[in-house]
Amino acid sequence: MRFKICLLVLMLGLINRTIPCNSSVINQKNYVVQSTNDTIVKDTIGPYYQKLSDSLNAIVNDLLNDFKNIKGVKVKINSKSIMWHSKVNLPGLEPAMIYSQPEAGQDIWVWKARIIRTDDKKLGFKKYKDFLKNLRVTKLDCCVTELKENIDYMGDYLATWHTILVVPGKDSKFKIVVMTLRYHENLGDNSCEVFFYIQGSPSDNGF
Repeated sequence: MRFKICLLVLMLGLINRTIPCNSSVINQKNYVVQSTNDTIVKDTIGPYYQKLSDSLNAIVNDLLNDFKNIKGVKVKINSKSIMWHSKVNLPGLEPAMIYSQPEAGQDIWVWKARIIRTDDKKLGFKKYKDFLKNLRVTKLDCCVTELKENIDYMGDYLATWHTILVVPGKDSKFKIVVMTLRYHENLGDNSCEVFFYIQGSPSDNGF
């Protein structure tokens, strides 16, 4: 009888030691599953990023055609300046304009859109950083780009992407692609603006 009591006490002791261990394992497993939900992959999956990727690539791909396929209504500013509304816009940005500007003896075509104009500089800079984050995870079909960030002589924050490698099978002219995100503070009215540009760069082959 005494032997049976001792055996029962021993078994209860083993059970008590085992339960906390199992509970710890369960909690650890739940923690691991929860942590995998917080990833950059999850943040960049959804209709916004799909729209951003599709629209951005449509604009860049048409740069080789001087944006002829996405030019919309023509707007005459003056006798020497003409702009076009863009048929393709990026989500979250104001409607874009297309125009050409002389640079290094060539006419460079530019697609330009404003993200925000506001008197709240904290909000403006946040919009700049948020869109910069979105662009970092948006890939171009044509080429591989390199991002450089700096502050220019006017105090503007600039994020610029230059092509460093054209994807095999794509037109080599894609090496001219330049994308620029700019945060600018207006001295006259104390407001700030954020713009995004897609344009070509002067090249020796005249394109």
